[in-house]
Amino acid sequence: MGDDDIKPLGELELWNRPAPGEVAPWVRVVVFVAAVLGVLVVGAGAWTMWGFGGRDLQLQTPRAHYAMVPTFLMATLVVITWFPDGSVSRFLHLAVALPVIHAAALVVALFYIPGLDLAIGDRTPMLEYLPVVPWFALGLVVFAGLGRVIGGRREWAHAFVMLALAHVLLLGLWLPLAAHLPTTTDPWGYWARETLKQLARDPLPVAVLMLVPPFVAAVLYTLVAVRAPRLGRALRVPIAIVLVALFLASVWARVYANNGAFLIHDNFIHLLLAAVAIAILATGVLAISTWSAGRRALRRLTETREGEISDDASDVVACLQITSWLRGPRLWMRSFVASSAKEMLLVPSGATLATALPKISSAMRTGEAVVVLSKRDAITLGGFVERDVGDSPFRAVKMTVPGPSGITIARREPMSTPFESMLLTAWRPAVAYLLILCAVAVPTLIGLVVIGEP
Repeated sequence: MGDDDIKPLGELELWNRPAPGEVAPWVRVVVFVAAVLGVLVVGAGAWTMWGFGGRDLQLQTPRAHYAMVPTFLMATLVVITWFPDGSVSRFLHLAVALPVIHAAALVVALFYIPGLDLAIGDRTPMLEYLPVVPWFALGLVVFAGLGRVIGGRREWAHAFVMLALAHVLLLGLWLPLAAHLPTTTDPWGYWARETLKQLARDPLPVAVLMLVPPFVAAVLYTLVAVRAPRLGRALRVPIAIVLVALFLASVWARVYANNGAFLIHDNFIHLLLAAVAIAILATGVLAISTWSAGRRALRRLTETREGEISDDASDVVACLQITSWLRGPRLWMRSFVASSAKEMLLVPSGATLATALPKISSAMRTGEAVVVLSKRDAITLGGFVERDVGDSPFRAVKMTVPGPSGITIARREPMSTPFESMLLTAWRPAVAYLLILCAVAVPTLIGLVVIGEP
């Protein structure tokens, strides 16, 4: 990011924006709809699973009880999350908490719901061919590793989140479409019985068709968005058009799917849930790593020096820019000169800035930046050491130079608490996750209605 890419948020632009710490009305709608939809998905999933669970499961537990208990627990967690209040919006709290609640629901669904083995029965051979726990562990390692390769040391958590969220969206919209392709050719056939036989006999080609294209597309998108942000911004409109077309095609595919396509789609639901779990974990890693990095930076503020920024370059010294909803804010900082009563210190652009996010960042739009350091700001500097410079004891001069651990900068006055800063970092990827959840859940719920009573 360079100077030409920075668009600082000016005071005159705030008249039509949410107050600091608040979110836009459309974000509130998304969070509310996602909360309701999450409860409905849990209920619908439990209801459907009971129907597929066979006679033993149906006799053990009444269907209404089996579906209502997890639904009630899910709704209770959402309500509990809503009640705590603070200086930032409750919708912001709920947006960050909902992925955690969904993660808890996934754990219960995958490991602890009684009768799950009965629910899957012999309809899902892919559950044995690609078991969910090893697949989740492998995906976590691969996605985190690719995040490190694409984002580097400073941006790895952001790249991890972006890759995981993009993969969930593409995989969720691709599965209904890809499930149609095998059932249009012999010997798969229209009916589920023939499809099940063929799927159990030759699962590898179907797995490649269902899983590889969305993974490759997600990696390419993340690579462009992180390594070539200008190209990513130029491709926003074409990408949006493709995603809308993919969503409509996915809904169409679920409405007009044959029994074989439904069966193939159901065989990969557990892998979609594993991808969702990875995305949730990635969002949590971003929030925790941001909080942890700030704490580590503050601990490195030993042998501090007080000063202020006093060079002749541009007024903006450091800013946080919103580049995408799939990642946290990106820090940009130039080198500058800091002066104190005794000395002048040159601070390089690679220094660590220990700063909390300003609450006004909740009102920012994509492409905008909020200034966190500017000229004449009072700062605290750490990491400088005094060394003797010279070729003899009589000619040596003590100079203040950067130490081996690097330079750390902190503002004198905090802009938000560490917890609020963590929320302000993670809420946009969390809202993106909720939007993706809605987009993926709609075709799935439509499929449950179309397929009727199991």
